[in-house]
This record gives sequence, structure tokens and C-alpha cells, in this order.
Amino acid sequence: MRSPFALALIGVACLLAAPVHAQAGERSQRASERFAEGREAMKRGDYPLASMKFEQSQRLDPSLGTLLNLAVCEQHLGHLLKARALLEQFFDNAAPHDDRRASAEELANDITAKLPQLVVNVEPSGLPSTWLSVDGRDQRFLSGASLALDPGTHQIEFSAVGFRRRRITVTLAEAEHHELHIVLESQLKADSSPQPTPAPRTPPARPNSGLPPGFYGALSVGLAGALTVAGSGVMIAHERSTVREHCTDKSCDPVGLAAGDRGSTWVVVNTVAWPVALAGASLAAYLVLFRDKHAKPQYGVGLAANPAQPALFFEGRL
Repeated sequence: MRSPFALALIGVACLLAAPVHAQAGERSQRASERFAEGREAMKRGDYPLASMKFEQSQRLDPSLGTLLNLAVCEQHLGHLLKARALLEQFFDNAAPHDDRRASAEELANDITAKLPQLVVNVEPSGLPSTWLSVDGRDQRFLSGASLALDPGTHQIEFSAVGFRRRRITVTLAEAEHHELHIVLESQLKADSSPQPTPAPRTPPARPNSGLPPGFYGALSVGLAGALTVAGSGVMIAHERSTVREHCTDKSCDPVGLAAGDRGSTWVVVNTVAWPVALAGASLAAYLVLFRDKHAKPQYGVGLAANPAQPALFFEGRL
């Protein structure tokens, strides 16, 4: 007769097992749904969608049937290596007398016949440490050995201790047998090779504006005068405002008197700045408009070689 404590433990175990069985049943149901969706996609020829559905079903509830269907999809997508790996997983787990082995072996033979083979010969031969990377993934490498790859374009990279890396793009068709001959260059030789001497840089030629030399001086004087006119005008207005605030009709307080003195000074500055600004601007405009008259004169003297009447002539702008 079992004790009350043992009966309680059995009851708790049953309560805990119920949710586990429920979750397992739910996962199995979802896996079946994904599998059915994958089969429907295969019938329509939508192998990318079918492959995705079968992978989801396999993660939820692994089965050998799902592996076979997934291998078929990967074959149609051109992922022959992945399809062959899935079939190898099937052979490792299927029973010896599984009825599906015959069709799986037929599919594996078809995939093996379609796999492109790449044979790589590297010089110098006999290097102790040589690495081969295909599409960023390291591969086992032996010079002269055949390497199975998926159909399509691949980025092949070779490297060895003391040699420069080599990168090559190879495009392979189904069942193609392609041989690649690679000559690695010594790193020491590459580093000791003379480097081209860069050509000396020639400073860019400064554009010739064609303006007379005195133009910029006159323009500077005109701008200085114009700025002085503007600044003194502002100060005059400010001092006038101060005078109005601190002066009556007959008298001014000290602030108003000081503002009046400063305003008088600024009036003188403004009066002088006006002709300076006008003179500078006028001279600059004159030099631009009549610059041809102030260009540097060019002269030439020559001798007319006429045997009958030799003559000395003069050319130039007077």
C-alpha cells in the first residue's frame, strides 16, 4: 500500500506532465501544418517557400520525411551541397530497411552527378601551410585535389605563409570540371619591388583677372570710406537721440552736452568720409572701364630686309 506522500508525488508529476504533453502536441500540430504548406508550395513549383516551410516544420518536430522533402527543394534551388548533406543526415538516421532509402539514394546519385568539381593547382608546390577560402568559408585544401562546389559564381581566396593573398572569381556550371592554376607571389619579393615615384605636384596657375594694379587699392579706399560713412551715420543718429532726451529748448544736462560734443565729432568724420568713399569708388570704376588705356605698352623694333631699300621700323602703342 502506497503512502499518502507517494500518492501526492504521483499527483504532482501527473499535473506537471499534462502541460508538457500539451505543448508537445501543439508543436507537432504546428509542424504538420508547416509540412502541409510546404507540400502545397512544392506542387506549385515555389521551392523557396517550400524550403522555408519544411525547415520550420523540421525545427518544430524533426522527421526523416521532412528531411527528404527539404533535400528535394534545395536541389531545385541549386544548393546541391546542402541537399547532399541533408541526404547524408537521412542515411545516418534511417533504418536499414526503410522503404524511402531507394529514392533517397537515387536523388543522392543525381546530385553527385550534377556537382561541379574544381581542381586547384598551386605553385610553388609543397607549401607547408596553404589556406583556401570559398565565399568567405574556409575549405579543406590539397593541391591537385578535386573540390565539390555548388553551381554559380564563387569568390576563391588563397593564402600561404610568406606569400601574398590571391583572390579569384570562378563561375561553374552543373557537372563542370574546372581546373585552376595559381602562382603565389612571395611577400618578400612584393615588398622589395621598387615603388613608382609620384610625379611632382605642379601648383595650379593663378587666374589672371586682367585688372589694373591700382584697382584693388582704390576699391579698398572706397570700401573703407563707405563703412566709415555708415558707421558714423549710426553714431550721429544715436547721439541725436540722447540729446533729445537730455536737453530742453534752453538747457542740457551733462549727459546731453557730452552727447552733443560727440555728435559734432561724428558729423565731421561723416563729412570727410563721404568724399573718400566717392573718390575710391570712382577711381576703381575708372580703372576697370578704361583699363585698356592703362595696359603696359608693348614695343617692337625691326629691320626690313629689302636689298633695294633697307629700312628700320618701329611697332608699338604710343
